[in-house]
Amino acid sequence: MEFAKRLFDRVNTLQRRDDVNPEAFSPAFFVLDRFCKQHPADATAQHLFGLVCERLGHLDLAAEVVGRAITLLEAAYEESEDPEIERHFAIAHSNMARLRLLRGDCEGALESSQVVLGLLGDTIGADEGNLLLAQVRLWSGLAGFKLGQLDTALQSLEAAFETAASSDKDEIKRHIVVVTAQVLWSIGTQEGQEAAKSRHLQRCVYNLPDGQFRRITHA
Repeated sequence: MEFAKRLFDRVNTLQRRDDVNPEAFSPAFFVLDRFCKQHPADATAQHLFGLVCERLGHLDLAAEVVGRAITLLEAAYEESEDPEIERHFAIAHSNMARLRLLRGDCEGALESSQVVLGLLGDTIGADEGNLLLAQVRLWSGLAGFKLGQLDTALQSLEAAFETAASSDKDEIKRHIVVVTAQVLWSIGTQEGQEAAKSRHLQRCVYNLPDGQFRRITHA
């Protein structure tokens, strides 16, 4: 577990800069596959295994494994009502929302997002909580957009940006700006397109490459 966690953290950080082959996660995959078979009730291992599967492109397996982690965490929380377990439960559902988006299950992504939003509420004091809330609102907005729910999508994206505004994590802000610009442009009105141009300028402020627009909108 320690080996897999260290490798995942190191390589995942590098991969955000697009300079690491996903196959670099393979050693963690094989280690965690064996460990999870030996310890099927270990929610932390199952969750990490799901994230490794995602990085390798095994999206169906990733969703299955993260789903197992969610079930284990839910049972553990019902027994103990431990806030730390509840936090991990929310994070797991956030990852499930992203995985469902990647697999094209937008309704499922909205469902997972709503679980997290229900747990977190509207106000989170810690920066980590704000970042999680912003991400979930982004997944919710992107899912709503793909389902044609433009008004709901815009509300989620605006809320996501407001939540992320106080964070020093520019990556999530960039993603929110790009998706919001596309949603505004898709409305087709002059007002919407002018607003989209304004968002595009925000993209320039955050120095987001044009290619990132394509990557996030095809998630």
